[in-house]
Amino acid sequence: DDVTQQIVDALALNLTEGDRQRLAPEHPRNTEAYDCFLRGRELWHRLTKETNIAARELLQRAIELDPMFASAHAFLALTHGLDYLNRWSA
Repeated sequence: DDVTQQIVDALALNLTEGDRQRLAPEHPRNTEAYDCFLRGRELWHRLTKETNIAARELLQRAIELDPMFASAHAFLALTHGLDYLNRWSA
């Protein structure tokens, strides 16, 4: 983005195209994946067993639609962590 480029210019750094892509903000390639992610994240924040299950399903769908969507993977891991901490999967 522009701010990143201004910082790079000010520091006189030479970034490769790979560096630029790595530093760019994450944008999912699939809008349906992003919708599933947002809905899953919202459900996860409710912190109940039922909403955690629903969140996991939505996040798995987001990953099916966009396997490179890192935030969906991260929140999917959080659903498993919430299961573990609350002993819901035992």
